[in-house]
Amino acid sequence: MKTAFLTPFALVAVLTSSTANAYPFAGAASARKLMAEVLAKCPGASALSFVGSGSDKAEEALLLQQQQIAPMARDLGAALTCQAPSPGEAEGLLVGLDAVAVMAARTSVGGCTNGFAGGATFSVEDLNGAPGLQCPGCVADQYQLEDWKDALRLVFLGMPHGTFGDLSKQDCNSDVRHSLVNRWSALFGGSCTTGNCSSLAHAFRPGDQLDKTALLLNLLGLSPTGPVNAFCNGVGAPAFPATPNAKSALTDFWDGDPIRRPCDSKDQVCGPDHTLGLVLPISVPDNSPSSTNYPSQPCGFGLCRFLLTNQLVLTCPNGKPQLFGKCFQQVADLGNNQFTAACIPNPGFTCFGGGSQDGRVYNKAVLNPNGTYAVDKAGRANTGAFFRLHSTTARGTGSTCQRSNEMQQLACLTQSTGCSLGVASIDSATGTNGITALPINGVAPTLQNVRKKAISDKEPGAYPMTTRVLFNSMSGVDALTAIAENNLLGCLNSPTLLQTALSVAGMWSLETEPKCVDFDERSCGTTLFNKNACNKRLYNWCPTISGLFVSPTTTSVGGTISLFSSVDDQDGSIDPIDYIWSATSGTFANRFSKTTKFTCTAVGSFEISLAVWDGACRSDASVPVTCVAAVANP
Repeated sequence: MKTAFLTPFALVAVLTSSTANAYPFAGAASARKLMAEVLAKCPGASALSFVGSGSDKAEEALLLQQQQIAPMARDLGAALTCQAPSPGEAEGLLVGLDAVAVMAARTSVGGCTNGFAGGATFSVEDLNGAPGLQCPGCVADQYQLEDWKDALRLVFLGMPHGTFGDLSKQDCNSDVRHSLVNRWSALFGGSCTTGNCSSLAHAFRPGDQLDKTALLLNLLGLSPTGPVNAFCNGVGAPAFPATPNAKSALTDFWDGDPIRRPCDSKDQVCGPDHTLGLVLPISVPDNSPSSTNYPSQPCGFGLCRFLLTNQLVLTCPNGKPQLFGKCFQQVADLGNNQFTAACIPNPGFTCFGGGSQDGRVYNKAVLNPNGTYAVDKAGRANTGAFFRLHSTTARGTGSTCQRSNEMQQLACLTQSTGCSLGVASIDSATGTNGITALPINGVAPTLQNVRKKAISDKEPGAYPMTTRVLFNSMSGVDALTAIAENNLLGCLNSPTLLQTALSVAGMWSLETEPKCVDFDERSCGTTLFNKNACNKRLYNWCPTISGLFVSPTTTSVGGTISLFSSVDDQDGSIDPIDYIWSATSGTFANRFSKTTKFTCTAVGSFEISLAVWDGACRSDASVPVTCVAAVANP
């Protein structure tokens, strides 16, 4: 890519290696929003095309030397790092922390003293209707929750202990899962002494492609390389394509959890059979006005119209097949022969062909006033609008919920539904009335406890649902030769840029500047000593040639051209810069000086090039000059 620089002498074209073609840059899926923000503010790293393929894939890319640094949601592991050429140089730059919280309504957990915890033992009963007792991980008919991860895996993923993140062993309809969610106190280590909850009503989780969802799966022992059907609401959903396109609905709108809960009279979304699944995804459309996402006008009782859809999906809002691209839909009469399909459906009425369906099934689809499906920015039609569950009514003393931010909406729905759990960002819980972010094993999700994770990955008293955000390298972060990756680390040295990016990503900053984390090569079992790779500077800015100045651009053979260069290196005086001039013809007064003179020795057009080197990486630029025949004196 060529960049023009206007100089006092001439307009010349400069070629820099820092603008090379983009290449894939692997990293943690939970770092997608962070990387998008950082790369948008770091033009020197524009050659990096971030792929959130997961920390495991990123670590493989480091070992295969496909990249030199990788944003990861954990420290480097011994299994791959010990295979690197020089494990003693491996290290990471810790830039922030990421965390999620399990939350519940305060009225539901007032008597649960332990917070969310493992340790409870409960009896497993035959509740799923299948012959025999499906009780993997049980001793006889008793199941003991090993820890909070065990409980969350069972509730959200249908995976008991011993499955080790293997989705092929998932069973969302097992008797052990049925028995756990029917015992509210077991979710809290058996500590609940008061309260009106006997079972779990719903478990709310964020959308498939959100960074916090990737973080949750990572915490539970899954590190998928791409979108996967991991949650129990996705039972029966179509398999994901190898490379999902932008319109892939994933399971954000799917209600396939085999554990069903009867819809409450205050619920405003319901399945056709008057039930909803235990696990419900919350995905608020990002491309529709609030009046479409949260209509306030009730649909008229008995009012339906046969409306044309935009056929983004092949079924009607009530799940029935479309007829000639049209659906019967509940509408509200606006007068003067005007109507709107963006209305709150009547639960006691269904349109033609609905039979005994629950009328609230029509509220599962986000519709435009004319009856077409509203779409989000990815072009997806939201046919599972569970975020509307309590938009104008709530159970008990709960609040109604009409938030545009889906993390906040998830927290609000957890509170308004009661006897439910939600997993979302910590700030969404602390910013919602009547909701509490639960302690995990007695450790509250406070800023102080989250930041303890910065001391070490296994620091006592650190909030367990926290991960470290690191930029790891197997060769050392101060010895990078890839210009774009070097410049990326340099951008992370900007406190303003880093703090803003962490905030946008919903991550937590450190109390101090980014810190180096050494990989202890003693874990490889081949040495008794550890070389601390952190006993050096954390990053190195590559020098950048911002302009070449020539005067004149044309001269005769035997004539001279003055050459000047402008070089930026934010490491300042720390790095001495080496200059090397070259040309396809001609001579230099000093090839190794920042400024020099070039003498034409032959007729023609030539490229004069400059390479600069700071001991770790280089930048190059070139400029054309013309040498003409000398004019003889008369």
